[in-house]
Parts: sequence; structure tokens; C-alpha cells
Amino acid sequence: MVSDLKLGRLWLLVLIGTAAPLKGQLSWSGDIAVTASALDRHSTENTNFRGDSPFSNVRLRMMPRHWVSKRMALFGELLYDSSVEGGNVHVNGAYLVLNDLFDRSWLNLKAGLIPSPFGNYGLRSTYFGLNPLIGIPLMWHHRTPLIKSAYSKPSELNDRRMVGAAYQPIAYDACWETGLELFGELGMLEYSVAITEGTLSNPTETSNDGRQLIARLGLA
Repeated sequence: MVSDLKLGRLWLLVLIGTAAPLKGQLSWSGDIAVTASALDRHSTENTNFRGDSPFSNVRLRMMPRHWVSKRMALFGELLYDSSVEGGNVHVNGAYLVLNDLFDRSWLNLKAGLIPSPFGNYGLRSTYFGLNPLIGIPLMWHHRTPLIKSAYSKPSELNDRRMVGAAYQPIAYDACWETGLELFGELGMLEYSVAITEGTLSNPTETSNDGRQLIARLGLA
């Protein structure tokens, strides 16, 4: 099974390779966050799986995109984080978007290393102009005393909470998910249906039993 990182690199190479012959067609956007801290500078409470943190001194995101046609586009996201040893650049996402499938204006597709289709924070944190938040919502970063390998009783959770044990987050947006998503609008109704290899708490987990299914409905 291809890992998320390898698949992300593959999609990024496809994106760059497709856009390279068409000068001026590859667009870039991005943001940078510079943070200064004085107290508790060595805490690992907010450290993500890969060693990066939303409170690192410098975090830089670059987002290339290329519209191959009116209906097909390639998107990517690169992340530089100063907390990672050597300041490694990660491929957060690289995916294909197809609009108006089968000439249906309400049927669109994302495929590849995609933003989390759970809820709408992944969407807001990925694309500008969609009411972005300052920082990360608690649900998307708070680590729980739940362990990933077994069920837990309430008493066990309380014991781990008392000693400050923290394991996996409730939801996780630092790593994107390998999968497919169908989405669109039908009048006031917005919908999204997705299947991914990983899980909500750990998108890079590919050895789980089966696949994660996510469905979302909304009224606008």
C-alpha cells in the first residue's frame, strides 16, 4: 500500500509536470505565521505526529494550483515548520479536482491526498476567503486519553487524565487524508461523501480494518 507521503509526492509531481509546459498557468498562494513564546517553551503538548506544532516560531504554507481546463484542476500544499529537525518541508496535500462530472453541476470529485472531509474546518483552513480562524479549534487539536489499540473504561480514562496522559487527538488536520470525495450543491443543500484510508484521529493510518466513510449534509 502506497504511503500518504509517497502518494503526496506523486500527486505533486503530476501537478508540476502538467503545469510546466504551460507557462503562467501555475498559481501560488500561501501564508506565514511567526510566533514568539516566553513561557513553557519546551512543552510538547501541541506537538503533532511529525514533530511540527501550530505554535512553532515559523510556519510557512505554500499552495500551488493549476487549472488544466475549466473542469479539471490540480491542487497542492507544502508546509515548512521550524520545529521539525532540519526544517523539513512536508507535502501536506496533492489532489485532483474534477467539476461537473457527467455534465451534472451538482457532482464534483476530489481524489488524492485531500483535506479532511469531516466537518468544514478542513475546507476553511485550506482555502482563503472562507472565514478562516486564528489558530486551530480545540476539537481539531485536543489530545484525549483514549488509546488507539483497545477500548477504555471510564475509570481508566480518569486515571490517565489524572496523570496528564495524552494520546491521539479527537480530530486531526495536520496530516491530510488519502481518499476520494464527492461533493456539491443542490439548491440550499450542500453535501459531501468521502472514503479514506486513514482515520479521523490519524489520517496516515493505513492498516486499520477497512476504510473510513464520511458523509456530511448542510443547508446554506
